[in-house]
Amino acid sequence: MLLKQAKKQKNNNVSIHEYKRGQWTFHSKGLWLYENDEPYPSFSSIGSSNFSYRAYYRDTELNLYLYTQCPKFKKDLHFESLRQFQYSENVSSRNLKKDPEMKFGWFTILLSKLFSGFL
Repeated sequence: MLLKQAKKQKNNNVSIHEYKRGQWTFHSKGLWLYENDEPYPSFSSIGSSNFSYRAYYRDTELNLYLYTQCPKFKKDLHFESLRQFQYSENVSSRNLKKDPEMKFGWFTILLSKLFSGFL
């Protein structure tokens, strides 16, 4: 959904990455905003960061938004984001369509539509 919206608005500043490191799994979400082409971010989000229907209407989500002008903290945020991306791949809508793990049968699609408010 986010990729479609960014594409519709012709926004190339939005990307989604998937963690790929052998048999490891890792669940992380991050948001780093860079102001005026600065080399380090001045804004970041810490917390649940779920933006699904269920998260918006049913779950209790907790996020902390940080804004800083401190050069050292900006640099630390930047290097933390690089560590997050070290073992990740950029995901595009084209990649998702080709990925066998993302192919769902008609029954799964039907159930997800029926129960979308709970997913």
